[in-house]
Amino acid sequence: MTTDLARVPGGDVGSDGASAVEVADLLASAPTAADALSIGPSSRRDVRPLLSRGTPAMPRRQSVAPRPLRRVRFVFYTVEADEGDVAHYHEALVNAEGLFDRALRAHRLGLRAVHAGLGAREQAALFCRPRRGSFDGLTPEYLRWYDIDGRPRGLPLTRESLAPILVRCLALEENQAAAWAVGRSRALSTEDQAWLLARAQMRLSHRPLDADDLAQLAAALEAASMAPLPGAVAAANADIALRAAAVLGAMSDVFTPSPFLHGALSNAFTTFHAAHLARVARQHSMSNHDRPDSAFVDVARWLGTRYDWMRALARAWPDDGTESCGS
Repeated sequence: MTTDLARVPGGDVGSDGASAVEVADLLASAPTAADALSIGPSSRRDVRPLLSRGTPAMPRRQSVAPRPLRRVRFVFYTVEADEGDVAHYHEALVNAEGLFDRALRAHRLGLRAVHAGLGAREQAALFCRPRRGSFDGLTPEYLRWYDIDGRPRGLPLTRESLAPILVRCLALEENQAAAWAVGRSRALSTEDQAWLLARAQMRLSHRPLDADDLAQLAAALEAASMAPLPGAVAAANADIALRAAAVLGAMSDVFTPSPFLHGALSNAFTTFHAAHLARVARQHSMSNHDRPDSAFVDVARWLGTRYDWMRALARAWPDDGTESCGS
């Protein structure tokens, strides 16, 4: 079963319009288990007014009283139908709800809700200390875990902290040391290591999604969009899955390739992700517009956001003469 991208808020407008839709608005206009069956193609709520409100120059989520968390809830078949393909379908719905709730809670706390670049391999590199005798000499990876006298470090060094150590201990040039910290060790960046450490200390229900979680959520949402039986349940769940994919794109401030294989879900994710990155770049530019003393502050970060936006746009609108974002 296919789902029209135009049913997602902003799917039939340009990036500027879609960027005005925040996560809360997307969820507020989505059908849920309580009301999805009463929303048909002819009676679907008009969500275009959400696109005309505009957004403030800089969001201030910390200073605004939090709204009740709007969760994504799918529509389940009756108990009598709970067998075979329907049972597997229900399992996918439960997985999608649980993982999506985690992302929403992390986003609500102001955390990076999804990190597609960190998975089991990176967590092992952070939390699994190798035995001292397993190293062949004074390698960058050894110095990441142990000092030159063989004493274990409390936490492994980040790339930024390891590079100066390599300069002193291995007599490397600064550029070479930085390259070795990346290419010859399993060191993480300071930001990534801090994210994993904070994530590990959170209870599971509020834990942000790593790359493996994101892949599981994408697979569950794709399964939710393809119900085993036709009808109102299938149509409602396809709509909910499509909006959930759009929300995922709108929650990530850093370029994230689409985790979806399903065309409609991938287009929804990429379209809203590109629009969100464009809005982040504009807001960052506006925040420093009247601050000459900080004209060069965070320039690298701003340019990185613009680059992420351009990459997302290239994925959303490929230069092959085809339209990938629906009509």
